[in-house]
Amino acid sequence: MEMNFSYKKLQSTEPIAPSEVDFEELEQILDVEIDEVAREAVIKFDSLRKYLAWKKKWSALQTETALSWTSDWN
Repeated sequence: MEMNFSYKKLQSTEPIAPSEVDFEELEQILDVEIDEVAREAVIKFDSLRKYLAWKKKWSALQTETALSWTSDWN
């Protein structure tokens, strides 16, 4: 399954709630330490939260597809 991302998809995606941002996961992905100033910027930056929402949906879809393939084997 390909991860096709576009600006149009970003604009049509509802951003995740600020409380849903997993800063620990974000720090691991980016390999940086996120301080309070950066956390506030992430919370205020809708485009990043939209991307995180899109990525979350894509990951869920990928997991769902993998599970369906697994169940097909049984």
